[in-house]
Amino acid sequence: MLSAVHLRAVAAALAVSSGAATLAQAPARAARLDTRAMLDAVAALARDAGGLAGFGRDYAVRFDADGITYTPALGRRAPAPQRLAIRLGSLHRGDLALPIATGAEPRLDGRLARYQRSPSITECYEVRADGVEQTFVFTELPGRGDLVVRCQLAGELAGRGAADGDRALHFVAPGLGGVTIGAVTGIDARGATCSGGLRLVDGALELSLPAAFVDRAALPLVLDPLIGTRISVTAGSDDDRELDVAYDRTSDDFLVVWTRALAAGTTELRALEYGRSTGPGAAFLVASGNVIRRPRVASQNAVDRFVVVYESAPTLVGPATVLAQVVNADRTLGPNVAISPAGSYCVEPDVSGNAGSGFADVGGLIVYREQGAGIRLQQYTLNAGSTGTMVLGTRATVSTDPAAQHPRITRSAGNRAVVAFGLPGSVVAQATTIFGSVIGAGLSAPTGGSATPSPAVDGDGTQFLLAFDAELAPGDRDIRCMQLSWTGAGVMLAGYDAVSQRVGIDELQPAVAFLGPKYLVAWTVAAGFMSYEVHAKAMAPSGCNECGTELTLAGSLASEVLPAIASRRSGGAVADDALIAFASHSGQPPFEGNIDAWLFTPFSATLQTTTATGCGNPLSLQAVGQFSIGNAAFSLRLSTTDPNATLGFVSLGLGGPPLVCGSCSLVAPVDLLSGPLPGGVATFPLPVPCLTALLGARLDVQGGMVGSATNLCPLLRTLSTSSAIRLTVVE
Repeated sequence: MLSAVHLRAVAAALAVSSGAATLAQAPARAARLDTRAMLDAVAALARDAGGLAGFGRDYAVRFDADGITYTPALGRRAPAPQRLAIRLGSLHRGDLALPIATGAEPRLDGRLARYQRSPSITECYEVRADGVEQTFVFTELPGRGDLVVRCQLAGELAGRGAADGDRALHFVAPGLGGVTIGAVTGIDARGATCSGGLRLVDGALELSLPAAFVDRAALPLVLDPLIGTRISVTAGSDDDRELDVAYDRTSDDFLVVWTRALAAGTTELRALEYGRSTGPGAAFLVASGNVIRRPRVASQNAVDRFVVVYESAPTLVGPATVLAQVVNADRTLGPNVAISPAGSYCVEPDVSGNAGSGFADVGGLIVYREQGAGIRLQQYTLNAGSTGTMVLGTRATVSTDPAAQHPRITRSAGNRAVVAFGLPGSVVAQATTIFGSVIGAGLSAPTGGSATPSPAVDGDGTQFLLAFDAELAPGDRDIRCMQLSWTGAGVMLAGYDAVSQRVGIDELQPAVAFLGPKYLVAWTVAAGFMSYEVHAKAMAPSGCNECGTELTLAGSLASEVLPAIASRRSGGAVADDALIAFASHSGQPPFEGNIDAWLFTPFSATLQTTTATGCGNPLSLQAVGQFSIGNAAFSLRLSTTDPNATLGFVSLGLGGPPLVCGSCSLVAPVDLLSGPLPGGVATFPLPVPCLTALLGARLDVQGGMVGSATNLCPLLRTLSTSSAIRLTVVE
């Protein structure tokens, strides 16, 4: 076994040798996902009270017995929703009126809403990311002449129609955008196509196909326009906001939740699956309302569900309620649950889920702020059936200080959690059980200045990392961290240091996730006026020490971004990677909005080269794991098929001239590890400390064994060696 003396000697030698090393050798640990393609695939349709509700990338839509109501997502700049309602009025073939049922209820078929207007006429709408494709399918067409579909229009945009020739109709609110109805196409059963007519007549919409095509068409015949969103180039699409993400081990999916403003005071809470191996999956609507803010999501892996909490309010100012929504394994929704008491004013929710196993994983904690009354904690339990029913248990008080703000709770800590919150000039950490009991007194630490910090916290139940934005001066906040340790009766301070500090620049609103061998911290940098960046850094599992170089994940964004992190451990997996996600908004025309997501792994692939061949009987030396800073599980494995081998060793060197003996050469050691070879195999642990000074340092390693009858080295006749390997320390 490798001794503590060996560890110190090798770490010291590596640190001394690393001065001339270059960091360019370390591969990137964060891979950007194709999130534009992810959002381009977002579309959903589901049944709700009164009909069907759905959405695409830039719109929301409803279907009921009156027809379709299309609401473009014009964002907070729109003072009110700008809707276009379309209702089928009549169908004609020449002078013949075709009998139809105008009050038919829509039928759900995947992402299709179908109206059976007669035995031979179906009106159908496909909900797509880029809009709603409307089709009329005719299996019989009596009469002769032009085929004309006439629809009645209503809503705020109905009187704003303008034609673009025969190509499109635009219903636009000036400076905001609106709805576009694209050109009409006819398609018959043989695949023949024909351009149709599209016009406004006395405030009604007319879609038509000419008699010359219809009279010859092979049935069934399809009439096909597209209804889509038109966004003003000056308005942009920056209203995908307030994003959070969680991971579920059972489905191997991340769930991304975010808010989309259709207009000022009209918001949807949307969700999208992202499979680690399959990419974008199902999208669905979690909630809609006047004002929905600050969604947070956590995994409940034992019952294969997610729990989403959020603020809901009738107006942009005034009292709000904390609500919870259970998302089932099939992505249906359980009953909506009010978490905050009736009549209270509650905001800033967060939810723990539970990364543990067994009974405790069917329950979790929700923390929130009650305006003017402090921080509250609500325990919940989920039933084990096929649908998500939440039962509320103990409600506890974490703090009665009316100045307390920004509560956050751990997601990876199993049966023990920590709630962190800010007070003017200080940050507080309070230990709790997963059953909602507050443990001991809260730990309070000054942060400097008088501002209230925004904290984030995670941990394994014994050790925790708390990050926060500390104010040094107005306009100059830094990201600091505190290492917390469980004492049996609460938490105590075990380390304090800076994560990132830029003089005269605000660094704000961190997120923290426990990855196992490391922590991951992400935060916002206010780089200038209307210019923001997202940065991230790995931290050591103890001592509050950095364990990686700082990464810039995105820069030059037009609005402040709030990064979120979901580690796979928080979803019940024994894995070290995580997803970092945030909503980003470009400051350049056309002012696009996007959801950015990066897959982060704490260890890069090991860099190694063979520098010399071995001698004697067959012997191999392999690196087990990644030779990365902070990898406490890294080891070297020595193996041979020689049945006479008795003792194995590994020589650790720093690139000096080799030791030569006969036809054998051996790495000149600064340290030597040795041990028996039971069954021809020995493993030598070589933990790599969290020292960024080691990045790029090189270590030469070579295995050897004695005991077999070889005579290649006169000084040690039973010596055999493996090939020599040069390892380079990476992140």
